[in-house]
Amino acid sequence: MRLLKFVGKVLLVLIVMLGCIYILGKNISNAYSQEDYQSGKPSRIVPVTQWAEQEVYADSLEYLYGRNKIIPTEYKNQILLALAHYPELTNVNIEFIVEPSLIPIASRPKPSTIFHAKANRWYCIVISNDGLDEMEYALLENLSFNAQIGVIGHELGHTLYYMDRSSSNLIGLALAYPFSKFQQKFEKETDLRTIDHGLGWQLLQWAEEIRKGESSEFLDSSYLTPAEIKKVMEISGRY
Repeated sequence: MRLLKFVGKVLLVLIVMLGCIYILGKNISNAYSQEDYQSGKPSRIVPVTQWAEQEVYADSLEYLYGRNKIIPTEYKNQILLALAHYPELTNVNIEFIVEPSLIPIASRPKPSTIFHAKANRWYCIVISNDGLDEMEYALLENLSFNAQIGVIGHELGHTLYYMDRSSSNLIGLALAYPFSKFQQKFEKETDLRTIDHGLGWQLLQWAEEIRKGESSEFLDSSYLTPAEIKKVMEISGRY
C-alpha cells in the first residue's frame, strides 16, 4: 500500500512538472514568435546557380573559413562553400558530426558549453548517416552536391541565430521549438537568412529534391516552398 502511495505521488509530481514545462514552453513560444526577423549581415559573395565539386578550391576556402571548425572529410567542400557565405561565423567554434540520427541534419549548441561565454561556446551540426528508413531519401548522402550546400547553409543560419543568444535564451528555444507556431516561424526565417546570405539557388534545389520523397504538406507548413524561395530571390535583387 505504501508503495502504491509513493508511486502515485511520483506520478503526480511528474504530471505537474510536465504541465509546468508545457505552459512555460508555450509562453516562450508565443513570446519568441513576436520577434522581428533579423537576417544578420548578408554575405558579399555573389550567388552562384550551380557549383561543380571539381571546381572547389578547398585549400583556399579552408584557410579563410575553416578556423575553429571540425569538418568531416566526406563533406568538406560542401561545408566550406556554405561557410564562405557566413562571414559572421568565421571565428565561431563549430563541429560537424557524421553519425546515426533520427533527424537528417540538425544544428544545436553543444550542451556542455551552453553556459560558457559566447565566444567560447561550441555549436554542433549533426549530419545523419543512418536513421529511419522512411527518412533515408533526406540523408545528406542522397542529395545532390548543390542541395547539400543548401541545407548545410540552412543549418548555419540556425547557428548564426544561436551565437548572440544568452544561455537562458537558448534553453528557452529548446522549450519553444516543439510548438508549431514558433517552429514554423523559426524554420522559415532561417530559410530567409539562407537566401539573404547568397545560397538561394542551393536552398531551392534542396527544397525541390526533398519534396520528391515526402508529402509536401509538412514541408510546406514548416519551410518556404520552392515557389516562395523563387519569389524571395526575385525580390532581393541579388539573383
